[in-house]
Amino acid sequence: MARTKERIMLEAIAAMEQSGCTLVRADEPGIAHDFSKDNAQSLARKLVGKGLIIRRGRGRYRLSAAGHRALAVPGATLDPMLTCQREKPRRGIDPLPYERAWKAIRIQRRFTHASIMTVVSTPASPANPRNIRGYIAGLVAAGYVRVVYRPGRASVTGGSSPRQYALVEDTGSAAPAVRRASGVLHDPNLKRDIPLTPAPEREDA
Repeated sequence: MARTKERIMLEAIAAMEQSGCTLVRADEPGIAHDFSKDNAQSLARKLVGKGLIIRRGRGRYRLSAAGHRALAVPGATLDPMLTCQREKPRRGIDPLPYERAWKAIRIQRRFTHASIMTVVSTPASPANPRNIRGYIAGLVAAGYVRVVYRPGRASVTGGSSPRQYALVEDTGSAAPAVRRASGVLHDPNLKRDIPLTPAPEREDA
């Protein structure tokens, strides 16, 4: 059975996800090889409507559970009736916690873990403090953020002040993603992976 355009795009997105891309742009080279940019965007919108991929930002997508199931059927035509009808495309989705963290870091420039958590964690989308701490540690390990020490500056309780950080590499609005398994920080603004240092410094509160 001939492969449909829909299946070709799903396979391309799946291949990039397997290589470490958690969010795939519709105009990525791996997809643009088979489609023009406009056709890719149009097809992506169609796949969102069928519930086969999920839009996570402007031009950024990932496979849905239904998309993974459709790919598991050899030569499937990807008719929407073959997918789970309970799955509906999520529209107007909130940014992920690490995406909100990056936005807050770019605004604050100089920050603490607590100052970022105040912005990132919302009732509708609570953030795990440990995950945000790990994200900041990844930015430090990639050289995007540096630790700022202020010796002798005491808090009102008499203890030492929280560790402070400064943003030193602002490459754009798209949030870089820390990929510990691959040992890199993937920067969608530069479309490249930045190696993490072998032993990132342990982050304190």
